[in-house]
Amino acid sequence: MTRTIIISGADNGYADLLAGLLASIEAQARDANIDIGILDLGVERALRTSLEQRGVTVTAPDWDYSLELFRSKPPDFFKAMTARPHLRRYFPGYDLYLWLDADTWVQDWAALELYIDAAQRSGFAATPEVDRSYDPYYRDSSVISWRYSCFRKCFDEELAEQLAPFPMVNCGVFAARADAPHWDAWSQSLGKSLQTMREPFFFAEQTTLNVVLRRAGFQTAFLPSTCNWMCNRALPLCSADGVVLLEPNPPFSRLGVIHMTSETKNGQKKLLGTDGRLHIRSLRYDGHRGTAAQNATPRYV
Repeated sequence: MTRTIIISGADNGYADLLAGLLASIEAQARDANIDIGILDLGVERALRTSLEQRGVTVTAPDWDYSLELFRSKPPDFFKAMTARPHLRRYFPGYDLYLWLDADTWVQDWAALELYIDAAQRSGFAATPEVDRSYDPYYRDSSVISWRYSCFRKCFDEELAEQLAPFPMVNCGVFAARADAPHWDAWSQSLGKSLQTMREPFFFAEQTTLNVVLRRAGFQTAFLPSTCNWMCNRALPLCSADGVVLLEPNPPFSRLGVIHMTSETKNGQKKLLGTDGRLHIRSLRYDGHRGTAAQNATPRYV
């Protein structure tokens, strides 16, 4: 039997988001004999104790790279980036690792089953940040410019020009076998990049992972956007009752993993429903509670 663990990480600022993520997966993980682990990036002792009492393994990561690489000590939350290529070290003994950012939650468990199955087959599974509904990709070139800036910050101009046209593969949700070659290559790539930058860069681990995925030639499974929906790229549609979050274009498939990227973590959003009405709700887990619907001209018939 494959030993699998789902891992996330949080500090006190992300405690509420982490609670929503855990609420969305704990029962199904227990039924599937999948363990849960948390990287403690600075949570209160009471929360850590509560998690451990629920059977969650909590580990405080170290700095996986020498602090001498940085001009000044990075904030503790940056350990979430430097620790990600080293999850096997912090949670040893598993055959497969599935990472979920704390600002994600799982609406459809089938998405996690797909990550697990794809990683078992290919070694590594992740989702590119591309979809027909992601407006910035079609409105202007800002996304390509952003990708170029990420690669240029971590590497040289030649590599940045080569890789900027490709969709960024998001590392906020991924699954990998313990024996996948991606881990060591990712660790080495991130270490070299930090030597170049000498400062914490929020997208450093994602950028370096993309270099590995695009250039190392390792087999990798790329999953559909419904498995890691980037809400800042396109707000979801919702069902007529405002409960279920859907992709905003036909066939309006149910989203598997909701990733509340950037400014979409907080506040109420105006989501168009399949009934043509606007629904005011949060994108967080159980965000449909207290949903208010407003009349609007139907968009879909």
